[in-house]
Amino acid sequence: ACEGGGGWVFFFFSSRRRHTRYISVTGVQTCALPISIGFATAASVRVGNAAGHGDAAAARRAGWVAMGLAVISVGLCGILLFTLPEAIARVYTTDDGVVSIAVQALSVAAFVVLVDGAQGVLMGALRGLADVWVPAMLYFVAFWLVMVPLGHWLGVARGGGAPALIIAIGVGCVVAAIALTLRFRVAVRRAAPIT
Repeated sequence: ACEGGGGWVFFFFSSRRRHTRYISVTGVQTCALPISIGFATAASVRVGNAAGHGDAAAARRAGWVAMGLAVISVGLCGILLFTLPEAIARVYTTDDGVVSIAVQALSVAAFVVLVDGAQGVLMGALRGLADVWVPAMLYFVAFWLVMVPLGHWLGVARGGGAPALIIAIGVGCVVAAIALTLRFRVAVRRAAPIT
């Protein structure tokens, strides 16, 4: 909800400033979302099963393997976004001005999908450990206290438009990924049978 809510705020920013290119770029960027959700769900189940058996090593392994596989998988989407941004943008529009901005934004989004996939899977792994409150607060900090103000400052106040909004999403995802990585390392050490 925190990340998605921040996205809706960006939709508002882009609508007010007529940055409709942001809307189409985030639509393309979310091609990696189902991949991340699948790996996050698998991580939650596998980590939860291992924790339920009191096997911290297996829980840790399941979380890191799921994250690694997700990053590799969404990396393929990132490669497409980075190598074919103009072709992808032209699926949405023939307006050369919009395509120009979308190409810049998609080039940034190509890297954002990597950290977005990682942080999404880490959140799933933490759910498998029945650790939800602290990660929710970490999401709030990453997306509402970092990403949204940064997006407003870069994208609206400084006039950076769609590419700047995507950069802010990337920064929010990096903050979330780092915080959730640290949280997973701590939480998985305490993996004990969940009753």
